[in-house]
Amino acid sequence: MPSAGLRKSWSDVRVGLLTFLVLILLVLGITFAGGDKGLFLQKTSFLKAHLADVGGLKKGSSVTMGGMTIGRVTDIHFVTNPEDLIEVAFQVRSDIRGRIKTDSICSVRTQGMLGDRYLDISLGTKEALTLAEGSVLGGNPATDFDATLRQASDVLGETEKVLTAVNEKQGTVGQFFYDGEFYRELTDLIKDFKKHPRKYIKFSLF
Repeated sequence: MPSAGLRKSWSDVRVGLLTFLVLILLVLGITFAGGDKGLFLQKTSFLKAHLADVGGLKKGSSVTMGGMTIGRVTDIHFVTNPEDLIEVAFQVRSDIRGRIKTDSICSVRTQGMLGDRYLDISLGTKEALTLAEGSVLGGNPATDFDATLRQASDVLGETEKVLTAVNEKQGTVGQFFYDGEFYRELTDLIKDFKKHPRKYIKFSLF
């Protein structure tokens, strides 16, 4: 008859195994729910891209093509080349690699306004050749999101100035909205144009 100590040890082992299995199932569930089941179950091919700026792209970032997730970034590092570009290594589903052509271009994009960065591959032309395993694609630099925000902020600032001037009846725009005399003159002009269009429109064949 097993002792109490052995029974407790076996109980601890079973709890540990059950916890391990639950964690495995949880990881698999997250993987499948995230759309990576193709990478988990299928063979993958490795490709590279050379970019001047990766703009926050990191290892593990998604690789997409045509709006579909087809792979993951596996490594990002500087390489020695004439242009001093950054090399992004990534894996894609082997059944998709045939759609990646020699004229396909990689671009770093953002999911939403403040989302994660991901690597997008453009669809190549039918005439172009399929890239071989380990080939290097050309790429577009990442968009400077901070610069875009600054530009948007500048536009909003100028808009605020115009609205303030209108509200305070300042400037040409403010006078346009609030000057009663200007409004009456414009109304009279429109009415006169409707009554006597020939005064304003002259047409001659010769």
